[in-house]
Amino acid sequence: MPPLQPEKHPRIYRQLPAGANIAGIAVPKDIPFPHPLYKEKLAHLPVIRQVLLNPPLIFNPPMNKRSGRFERILENPLKRFDLDASEWLCYPAKVGPLLVLIYFHEKFFELGFSLSNLFELATEDLKKAPDAIYTFGVPGDV
Repeated sequence: MPPLQPEKHPRIYRQLPAGANIAGIAVPKDIPFPHPLYKEKLAHLPVIRQVLLNPPLIFNPPMNKRSGRFERILENPLKRFDLDASEWLCYPAKVGPLLVLIYFHEKFFELGFSLSNLFELATEDLKKAPDAIYTFGVPGDV
């Protein structure tokens, strides 16, 4: 196949096997968090800006059976643990008019990346403070 001329761009993009069924690009983002604690705990974590889905996808997520009960705590739960940037990603979900930052642990990457089938990736919305922050995969003893 001859190389593409600079002035000619392809009009049809075909999916090509890349050795993975799902991939993402995550980069640091400067998000205006509503409280200094959020900036301290979350600002260093990469934020997904692009996702590649190559169907068919077959996920085998870990079991998520809850035990115990939910108990009210009087302090922000983010004070109880630290998030390692090499193990966590943020999916910035556009949920209707809301911006929800969903942070998930590498153990739950399949579930985290599958969010792209449910919610659009927020882009311009990242210039404002999030409406909600959710962490998934926090250690059970926190």
